[in-house]
Amino acid sequence: MRNSNRKTVRLLIAPISMFLLNVGLTACGGKGLGSESGSFVSDGNSHGVFKSIQLAKEESFSGLLKDTEVAILFDPVNRKFVGRLRNEAAAAVCDVRASVLLDGAVTVNTTTSGVPYNLAGLTRDGRASFEFQVSDASFNAWSFQVETFGCSSAPSGTKSRSGEGSGEHGDSGEGSGEGGSGEGSEGSPPIPITEPYSGTFQNQNFEFAYDAANRAFRGTVENPTGLTICQSRTEIHASAGNRVIELGPTIPVDLAPGDIIKIVMSAPGHALDTYVLHPESSPCQ
Repeated sequence: MRNSNRKTVRLLIAPISMFLLNVGLTACGGKGLGSESGSFVSDGNSHGVFKSIQLAKEESFSGLLKDTEVAILFDPVNRKFVGRLRNEAAAAVCDVRASVLLDGAVTVNTTTSGVPYNLAGLTRDGRASFEFQVSDASFNAWSFQVETFGCSSAPSGTKSRSGEGSGEHGDSGEGSGEGGSGEGSEGSPPIPITEPYSGTFQNQNFEFAYDAANRAFRGTVENPTGLTICQSRTEIHASAGNRVIELGPTIPVDLAPGDIIKIVMSAPGHALDTYVLHPESSPCQ
């Protein structure tokens, strides 16, 4: 990726919390992942402890930890991690524990209300959002961990949606921010997994490459325009044989002119062939 002297984004997350509560992690067209022909179908084995690769402080993460879909980033202004989970397993999971590990030593799992985060469970396609407060923001690296257990039946009171007609792709206003192009379907051509890619979509500059050693996509998204791009978020559709594994969307952020964000997206356990980048943004309010 090219070197840039332009500024890295100072994340604008203030309006994101409500956005997270109102949308889910769904496939294009407003259906849950795995609902389209040829797309990824869970093997139902999501019980255990699963951990992301180590991430830099300024990197946003989105991807699969076994059958749990995750999107999370650190908000340095409000000193908290903002994220969301979705259960892609064919069955419900119980006692879902999520946490962040700072510099490989400090565990963060306390919500802004001061209570440790522990879900009673998630039904199939169930999802939840969270915010973890950080008392000391002097860390350099972090990773995300989720622990899930099997259920004999769906836990009562668990939030679950079908994804039909709602979520990121159904009613999020995808398309133009003030600096966007307004074309929510715009994206890159299929790219061989061994090749890096640079391109401009919806007036955002994208540079991505696949890190084979860590089995993760690493990239940057830049706003080269003179206007703010609101709720910028990124998806990657990666092919693995006859399957399509859809990663993201990332946690949405507002990009001021010249802002650059760093993104890591991964699907460990899958042998990927090609990938397609899909940018999204929303009208600025």
